[in-house]
Amino acid sequence: ENAIEEPKTVYYDMNNSCGIYAMQVQKDAAMTTAVYYFDQKGAACILDSVNSVIYFSADGTAVLYIDSAAALSLYDIEKGISQKIAENGQYISGAFAISPDGDYVMYGYRNEAGTNSVCIFHDGEKKDVCSSGVPIAVSEGGKKVYYLTVLNNTYDFYVTSYRKPAKFTKIASGVYANAIKFNADLTQVLFTLLDGGTYYS
Repeated sequence: ENAIEEPKTVYYDMNNSCGIYAMQVQKDAAMTTAVYYFDQKGAACILDSVNSVIYFSADGTAVLYIDSAAALSLYDIEKGISQKIAENGQYISGAFAISPDGDYVMYGYRNEAGTNSVCIFHDGEKKDVCSSGVPIAVSEGGKKVYYLTVLNNTYDFYVTSYRKPAKFTKIASGVYANAIKFNADLTQVLFTLLDGGTYYS
């Protein structure tokens, strides 16, 4: 007989996208956020008290979150280890992206020149992607790193890779920042330009 495949771990997040379940809990007369991991054996609390959850990786192996000290952090579920990516004040709130495998995190920060830079974090190391831009997405293995640059309120759309961040390709100019959609593995993208046309790359 064919063996019955074990049920895969099922995740849920507050955005109904893929992931682990994050819930607010009453603790010490304050509402905090706890993160639970669910599988066929039941549920276990993996992060007891966090400021907020930003993203879960698509494969459910990592949690990008803000810790109780307001630092940007990454939790590896399989290893049970948290890594601090950036201290409070060293990242731009809302400017984040995580790869489907949970190994690469993009985030925005304010550089010394006063512009919004984009950095990518992997395996404890940080690499600058661009000196003035907005993080959009990063594919598995850091093979494709997508970001926008901003000049005179116009967004230009670029792609590079983690291995060679100095080598980049402009996908398009004049892109609507909120009208960018990807396929599941982030290797293809659909976007809309200011001229009203929608394009595929």
